Amino acid sequence: MENNERLITACIKDENDNITAKCIFFDTVENLIKELDDYIANELDLQNSEIYIDNQEIFSEDELKILTEKGYQFDQI
Repeated sequence: MENNERLITACIKDENDNITAKCIFFDTVENLIKELDDYIANELDLQNSEIYIDNQEIFSEDELKILTEKGYQFDQI
């Protein structure tokens, strides 16, 4: 892990209410979004999903806005 990397756990809920957790190290929200999008599309092969992220306190206000606009949620499942 590099000094500027952060760690989150994302819970991905599919259309059948199955939940998969993914831990991700990231340095920018853009890289986080790319990592999650790639994981959902390639590893899980999902079209529709809800994404819940813990540790929202590690994000700046601008980062939270970007993630919220993308549809990510910070409340509990």
